[in-house]
Amino acid sequence: MLQARLTDIVENLQHIFPAGFAGTHPLRGPNSEEFGPRFPALSDAYDLELRRHAHQAWKAVMSENSKRRLHEGVYAFVGGPSYETRAECRMLRQIGADLVGMSTVPEIIVARHCGIRVLAFSLVTNNAVLSPVPRGDDHLLQAKDVRELDTILQEGKASHEEVLEAGRTAAIDMQGSRNSSRGPYQMFTGSGSVHSVNIRESGCLTKRIIESHGRIGSAQGQLHGTIIMMKPLHEWL
Repeated sequence: MLQARLTDIVENLQHIFPAGFAGTHPLRGPNSEEFGPRFPALSDAYDLELRRHAHQAWKAVMSENSKRRLHEGVYAFVGGPSYETRAECRMLRQIGADLVGMSTVPEIIVARHCGIRVLAFSLVTNNAVLSPVPRGDDHLLQAKDVRELDTILQEGKASHEEVLEAGRTAAIDMQGSRNSSRGPYQMFTGSGSVHSVNIRESGCLTKRIIESHGRIGSAQGQLHGTIIMMKPLHEWL
């Protein structure tokens, strides 16, 4: 089991897409061969060369004193917008997920369908609660008042404010300078196809990965058939 702390970064190694098992899939409907095959493989969804470059860039860019670590893990997609129950978190952990979120995977599937190489990061914003919900007939609870019972039930409860704060805290490590920030989404465009780099802040780590990949050609950068994606809202299981 991988161990990550809040605001650590996780490279997506593989993903689990339960919605796809149930028939909710971004590639449903008529297929256009112009974009990709009817039945694309996803066993190679997350590009190994790009993941290798990411680890090299992390070592080159991150301070030795930084407590933030880079991991690789399996990402589970859920539809949201509600957070997962404790039972759902335990189920996802048991089937091999390391973190869970409400995004990323549909975009990855579409990108891979189009033959685009993908590197995806997730920011750990909170820890999922895996312990079972207390039973109402637990003898240790019988003498407790309503406030005490509510405190027990609220332990570890997911908070969107907590998620946003973790994103703000981590942003400083992902930005090259204050002047480099260009809002929630940073676009790198090149000749030919244009692909978005979906990242919380434009930053030195992303620029370093692009440079190590050997495809930066201007101050803004050039990517040809590659997506680097970072999503900020994920729970560690």
